[in-house]
Amino acid sequence: MDLVVAGADDSLIDQLSFKLPSTASYATERRLVSAYPSGASSFSPDGVRVARFVLTSPEGWLDPSTLRLAFKLRNTSATQTLQLASGPWCVFDQLRLLIGGVEVERISLYGRQHEMFRHLLMPNAWNIESTTEDGTEYNAGAYPQVQPKTVGPGQSITLALTPLLGLLQCNKMLPLKYMGGMAFEFTLANASEALHPNSASQSYQIEKAEMRMATVRLDSAISNSFDQLLLQNRAIQFHIRTIHVQQQALPASNTEVQVSLVRALSRLAGLFVTFVGPSTYVDANGQTQNTPATSKHLHKSFLNPSSVTNGNPIGTADEANLQWQVQIGPKNYPEASPSSNLAETFSLLRQAIGTYDESIRTTSITDSGYRSDQFVIGVPLQTVVGQPFSSVNTRSGDLLTFKATNLDQYARSAGRIFISMVAETIIELRESGVTVLD
Repeated sequence: MDLVVAGADDSLIDQLSFKLPSTASYATERRLVSAYPSGASSFSPDGVRVARFVLTSPEGWLDPSTLRLAFKLRNTSATQTLQLASGPWCVFDQLRLLIGGVEVERISLYGRQHEMFRHLLMPNAWNIESTTEDGTEYNAGAYPQVQPKTVGPGQSITLALTPLLGLLQCNKMLPLKYMGGMAFEFTLANASEALHPNSASQSYQIEKAEMRMATVRLDSAISNSFDQLLLQNRAIQFHIRTIHVQQQALPASNTEVQVSLVRALSRLAGLFVTFVGPSTYVDANGQTQNTPATSKHLHKSFLNPSSVTNGNPIGTADEANLQWQVQIGPKNYPEASPSSNLAETFSLLRQAIGTYDESIRTTSITDSGYRSDQFVIGVPLQTVVGQPFSSVNTRSGDLLTFKATNLDQYARSAGRIFISMVAETIIELRESGVTVLD
């Protein structure tokens, strides 16, 4: 039987097309440049805690995919070894991006957000390939397979990271000429948050910090065309996805949680929910116990707080009992009933990742990790995942609530809940200044 495809048109395949590709001769020069912090040359949790970099150029366009923050992390202890909780992002608590003095993005709890979006939810191959830059190492026999390196007494290690900012992922060249100074402010976290629980040394400093990047110079004709565009009061627009974080402490030994989000956004694309353990918990015998260090660490703990029905006999499959649901006004996500098993929760997480970065197809999360300390709830809210402007509007007065039941009240009880909101934002550059539409 012959297959007939109605409405299909023939086209010349690439292998038979000998037309030369388009050129970009208007891009006349590419430079590899660096920017250095203003006001101080070294930073530490007990000293200068804010590193500020200002990027300016009279004619350069920044290639955002090349931007890296690089620095030396020096262990200032003369006798003890030092180990970060994860990659270099753990040393920072907040990152602000300002353009022309206007705050465009502010990522709070920065180390935790970077750990989730650019480490835990990235493919394992990505994490392995990044070890040379971010000061971690690959060990096939370890769990997880990528671990932070140990820095000896008085020694240092060079680290680099790409800042977790929506503007750097917009796939557009950034016109530094029109930005009135593009400023990055990195605020250091406390040492207890930045360092691994097993780190003997608790003292370190950041030295020789710089931002490395590539800029492109355009010829006078196309540069003048952008000048004329702005002089006509028209705008250069960027569509970005950025992150807003809300956290809340949970009552001790609580088996239910309900959190109402206070931030209203006109384009809410997705939610990511994570948990951290409390400092102590009360066991089944009524005795107060210390929570394991990795279950309460701000950057290491992505605790699964679900109560569990143990397999019988021992060694057979256990079943997690956590149920959760998000409500926005009269509508529920999932709609028919709460998500009641890890299989459904992980399936929704894989969909939700596309609301922040549609290029991600796999993660580094394992089954055992998802059941213990790699647990993330993802809630996709876009009509078409990854499609701009198909997000939910929460500015109309509808209350947004996250609810979860069947939490463990003993060893795996939750002490804090973090909700990361992925929002779509439009940035407009005009001759008169910068406008942020969220």
